[in-house]
Amino acid sequence: MSFSLPGRTGKSKEDVAKEILRYFVRHPDAADSLLGIARWRLLQEEVHRSVGITEEALQWLVEEGYLRKIPAAGVEDIFRINPAKTRQAKSFLDERPNGENPANK
Repeated sequence: MSFSLPGRTGKSKEDVAKEILRYFVRHPDAADSLLGIARWRLLQEEVHRSVGITEEALQWLVEEGYLRKIPAAGVEDIFRINPAKTRQAKSFLDERPNGENPANK
């Protein structure tokens, strides 16, 4: 059953079917139209999956000192730029995949 769907998804029909089914398993009282599912149910699944990778990236940014993690009582931690590392952050953003920095040329 694994073959790519037409368009830009790059996902197999089975992958998409599992995303839809995963949503309905998590929300057994849910009911929606084709457009409703395509518009925001699948978007929610994408967001759910991306939380993990976002958490890993934030952890790395904090460990590297680019961001500060500010604990907040009763709510989720807040992240903000570390002003002492702004220049290094800009340099990091300008780096090319091979590690070259055009600002150093």
